[in-house]
Amino acid sequence: MVSAAVEFSRDAIECERDDVYIPSPQEIRDLCAEIQSGWTEAERARRSRGQAGRQRTVPVSTRRFARLALDRNNRDGWAA
Repeated sequence: MVSAAVEFSRDAIECERDDVYIPSPQEIRDLCAEIQSGWTEAERARRSRGQAGRQRTVPVSTRRFARLALDRNNRDGWAA
């Protein structure tokens, strides 16, 4: 099996496709700063701790899980 390193440069991609927009690093930084300007202090703190996309795993007993599921189904109108 032969592997070749493929190098993508901004100019090479733009030459091949005219309909692809590739933002510059400065444009990316500017847009990130704009998005982050709307964050609350709590959101900023949460993201600085590295918890942005993480889901917590909480141990729950089978009985407690059944009760939570039943409550949710009742609330959402799925109860039999």
